[in-house]
Amino acid sequence: MKIKLRAAPAVALAAMIFAGGAQATTVLVMSIANNRVQVLIDGTALRTLAEGDTTPEGVTLRRIESGAAVLEFAGRTVTAALGQTAATHETARG
Repeated sequence: MKIKLRAAPAVALAAMIFAGGAQATTVLVMSIANNRVQVLIDGTALRTLAEGDTTPEGVTLRRIESGAAVLEFAGRTVTAALGQTAATHETARG
């Protein structure tokens, strides 16, 4: 019974997120080198991107410009330099 009680809130939260409820994405630029960018997505997924690459989380590296990453995610294009975090928050429309 204890396992079900602990798992239930996590399952409910995941269901709300993936069912089109509020969705938040945070992208932290960890490094920029050799035409590649390393980003930490939602504090859990570390990904290395080359220009044009898209992560499973939907973050695309458009280009590296003046030492900053030009990223596209959640329908927006943002520029983030080394150590900067870009975040977006969307609510479901309906």
